[in-house]
Amino acid sequence: MHITRRNFIQTISAAAAFFSTQGLDVFGQKKGRNVGFAVPAEAYSEALFSMTAKQFEPMIGQIATVTDAEGRAFELILTEVNRIERLHNTVQGYYGECFSLIFDGDRAESFSQSIYEIRIESVEFSALVVPVGLNRKRYEVIVNHLSR
Repeated sequence: MHITRRNFIQTISAAAAFFSTQGLDVFGQKKGRNVGFAVPAEAYSEALFSMTAKQFEPMIGQIATVTDAEGRAFELILTEVNRIERLHNTVQGYYGECFSLIFDGDRAESFSQSIYEIRIESVEFSALVVPVGLNRKRYEVIVNHLSR
């Protein structure tokens, strides 16, 4: 079977038209304002669930101990707390707080993106830690408390 570019584009266009008339997005999911993920019950017990950017700001300059699943520990310094505000979220009816925590690590060792246990001062929580930057010695944790 030979598929030409024209046939391919026509087929894709027809599929998109069908989905839009059925109230579906291009992935076949129902369009709607309440699309999202439910918060798992175990998340409510995490310290990070109720923490705000304002609570982390006094911790800038403090050492955080980051522990992986095998028990290896790394020390990072909290260097930034960045509030993330998007007008689009407000327009769409989302409220709450979103912020990122930036940590600097030792230049001699680095670690990969994963979920780690983090302890800074008296606060302990689990979070996805992502290496950022060219030298991968900076790490970011994004905290998203947005909801409708």
